[in-house]
Amino acid sequence: MNMVQVYIKGQEDKELSSFLRYYPVRIKNIGMDAFFDRQVIYDFKDGRNHADVAKCVAKMLVKKFGRKVRGVVFSCVPASSQERNEARNKNFSELVCKFSGTINGFSHVKVVGERTAVHGTKVKKNEREKNMTKFDKAVSAAFTGHRFYNFSQQEVIRERLTNAILEAYEHGISNFISGFAIGIDLMVAQIVQSLKSSCPGMTLTAAIPFRGQADRFKPSDRMVYDGLMASADEVIILSEYYYTLCFLDRDEFMVENASLLISFYDGREKGGTYYTLKKANCLGVSVVNTY
Repeated sequence: MNMVQVYIKGQEDKELSSFLRYYPVRIKNIGMDAFFDRQVIYDFKDGRNHADVAKCVAKMLVKKFGRKVRGVVFSCVPASSQERNEARNKNFSELVCKFSGTINGFSHVKVVGERTAVHGTKVKKNEREKNMTKFDKAVSAAFTGHRFYNFSQQEVIRERLTNAILEAYEHGISNFISGFAIGIDLMVAQIVQSLKSSCPGMTLTAAIPFRGQADRFKPSDRMVYDGLMASADEVIILSEYYYTLCFLDRDEFMVENASLLISFYDGREKGGTYYTLKKANCLGVSVVNTY
């Protein structure tokens, strides 16, 4: 990554260091370098690339401050709520400070209340409220789980999730909501789809964070995704465009529209699954962990 330094007009004392040039998805004619840069940014925002980005930031801090870096406090601009701030910045801050030797200021920043995310304005408030009342929560369950897991245990994981889904169905849950991300999300969607023929009234709902979610999937995952989208009983696309917190907003949508959360959670205190479980606990939604 090449660092570009820009000085903001009128605020010459505030230095801005930029590592990548970002082009939104709507801009199609970009070179491979720009495409790669965009992928790096997407992965970072999704919580999959914290280490690489943290190393770049740490290297810049060490270069700028030298030996004085150990007296520098590193703090991220907070997200729109305390929960989102933890999911997005806690692990990243720890890594930057580990690599650079700076002082971690994360614990000293608290988000009081909640505001609409700046990049979330593409989803109109009335559209969100309409989506929030779309389901009968009493008969709906949502899923959350890691994108990456021990693939040698795939069949064991599939069996545990199947048992959890069937148990929920026996207790009156008929609508199952999946975010259709790679990993556990697609697996549970496949399971629900396979069970529908033997479980009358069982339905599969796709909660898609933004249109074009699968554009970055591998061909094999994209094939599974497209097949499940075609067979889903309902597809809800929460935004026409990608924005920074769209995945967390998707997670919130699912939890707020369910009476049960079925998870595959390994205990790591970071990422979307951790955030979703915290949200469920906050709202009093029952949780079944199949890990």
